Amino acid sequence: MAASDKPPTWDEIRAKAVKFVAKSRDDTREQADSQTFWNSWFEVFGLDRANVATYEYPSMKADTGTDGWIDLLWPGHIAVEQKSEGKSLRDALDQAMKYVATLEPSVQPKLVVACDFKNFLVMDLRDKSEWAFTLEQFPENVERFGLLVEGYEERQFEEEPEVNIKAAEMMASLFDALDDQTYPVHQLRLLLTRLLFILFADDTGIWDRGLFQNFLLNRTAEDGSDVGGQLVMLFDTLDRAVEERASGLSKELAQFPHINGHLFEEQIPPPFFSPEARESLVECCEFDWTAISPAVFGSMFQAVMSPGERRHIGAHYTSESNILRLIGPLFVDEYKDRFDKCKSNKRQLENLRKELAQLRFLDPACGCGNFLIIAYRELRRLEFNILVALRAIDPKYQQQIIDTSELTVLNVDQFYGIEIEEFPARIAEVAMYLMDHLENERLGLEFGDTISRFPITSSATIVVGNACLADWNEVLPAKDCTHVLGNPPFVGMSMLDKEQQSENRLVFEELAETTGIDLKGRRTGRLDYVACWYAKAFAYMIGTQIRGAFVSTNSITQGDQARTMGPLIADTGFDITFAWPTFSWTSEARGKAAVHVVIIGFADSGQKSARMILSLGSDGKPAVETAKNINIYLTDSSVQAIGKHRKPLRGVPTLTEGNKPQDGGGLIVEEDQRPAIQSEDPIASRYLRRLIGAQG
Repeated sequence: MAASDKPPTWDEIRAKAVKFVAKSRDDTREQADSQTFWNSWFEVFGLDRANVATYEYPSMKADTGTDGWIDLLWPGHIAVEQKSEGKSLRDALDQAMKYVATLEPSVQPKLVVACDFKNFLVMDLRDKSEWAFTLEQFPENVERFGLLVEGYEERQFEEEPEVNIKAAEMMASLFDALDDQTYPVHQLRLLLTRLLFILFADDTGIWDRGLFQNFLLNRTAEDGSDVGGQLVMLFDTLDRAVEERASGLSKELAQFPHINGHLFEEQIPPPFFSPEARESLVECCEFDWTAISPAVFGSMFQAVMSPGERRHIGAHYTSESNILRLIGPLFVDEYKDRFDKCKSNKRQLENLRKELAQLRFLDPACGCGNFLIIAYRELRRLEFNILVALRAIDPKYQQQIIDTSELTVLNVDQFYGIEIEEFPARIAEVAMYLMDHLENERLGLEFGDTISRFPITSSATIVVGNACLADWNEVLPAKDCTHVLGNPPFVGMSMLDKEQQSENRLVFEELAETTGIDLKGRRTGRLDYVACWYAKAFAYMIGTQIRGAFVSTNSITQGDQARTMGPLIADTGFDITFAWPTFSWTSEARGKAAVHVVIIGFADSGQKSARMILSLGSDGKPAVETAKNINIYLTDSSVQAIGKHRKPLRGVPTLTEGNKPQDGGGLIVEEDQRPAIQSEDPIASRYLRRLIGAQG
């Protein structure tokens, strides 16, 4: 039975779990420490162990029939087999299972736990699934034990990307239920973006867990008639400081905190909710939103709004592993190496942390913000490791920080993006808030403090506009920028429309003006669309210490395009600093989409740094080849590009047309002509062969 009538919130449980970890680090002995350890463990969930669970519960061993006991049993809930540190948990779990098997059905536990104080191995008897975690990871796993807390169910963990796909499909159902063709598209997208934030907040400690779900169930009618109006009042409440709210505000609404950040600022008309739409929103509330990844869910959420993409939700998002291929060699690996070299030096660690706070990132094709979100997460985790190392050097380090919010010096306002469409731009902003909150939760769990940045005072800067036409300096002055990164559109040269061709001319004219290079005759108009981002980046970065990297269509490193791009990079004063030669850019989700790409890192040639060519090794980890110079073919060579050769190498006739039928069509048989030839000329029909070309 819980220690109080009201079950603790998950935030309270996680905070207690952090303290339990700190208190229990020195426990190692099965006989001496076991009961103290497990009494404290139950207290994490607001439970008095003596009221619910018994030590040395008598049982019989299934394989031998001998009498024995289960170290700890809460009938119907959990059984524990405790061992001293270093003992085999697999053997312990097998032993516990033999005792549990002979229990009466009424007392059979749902979970069986083997523990050696430092590690946990858990078997869920309901579906025979297993999971393991360390003592240090206990705060991150408390929700798996939701069946111990009255009123809660344990969190169900699903593998990415399936959990993200499921969430996106739920939002798709909600969108379908709301899309009545009369509600303005802009407001509908804004509504869904706000609901995404609210659903996430309802599960992740931004406010009391389930607050919105209870509001929806208790304050709105089942027929949906008043849902729209209640949501509009909620949006207004979330946008207002507590002291500015009406005195007569309902108790349910008054419990919501001030969010700010312009997320709820724009007023929208009340949307119409049918009974089906309300039920769809209720189902969204029942989903566990803590399991989604803000880094990849945004792209799936965007697919909700695109009928042509709906059947392939999850097929086109950029996986985290692919994003890490770019940001790793761009900046993450360098800072991790520096951390490893100075993690015992307090002054160097503090200086490294301050340096992280000075970094500024621009993604000029940011979409839903995938690259910015993962880059921010990696920075936060670097800082997390620095703080843990500082605490190890000086145990009183945390006490020297007056305001817990100062535990982190990093913020989302270090990140900038340009996105041509409004909806993904707004998703990017919200997803950055969500990632910030998750990392604050992680930091708070480690240091035993709650870190909240609500109401929002800092935001990522995501500008809606055409990156080819925008002045990047107006988004983020080059003097303040440290890194340019992203995944510009995959549009081949032959597929450019007139508007994109015009943009190509403009950006290369701008580059020529900035650098003073004569680009006439360079055939820049015959480059893939991604080349426009390189031209803009060169003009933006020239003469600075900015480092850049783009995912690119691999055709810019081949044939005619390579002959243009190679000299262009060199003549503008840039070097390729690292490269991933051609690989398949795939999604691991349902409905796979694949395209062959390269990743090219580049910087002003005045920067002296190692040159790296990367590939995946046999162990699945990046293999690094150090290079003196990386050319446009992404090989270690001083040759910029290979010129055209119009004459044969060994005196054979000149090839003028390649593979091209020039008989006027006399030897080509159309499909509808084949039956007549087969019936009238059996000999000739024996020589008919299928013609395969680029079309048809």
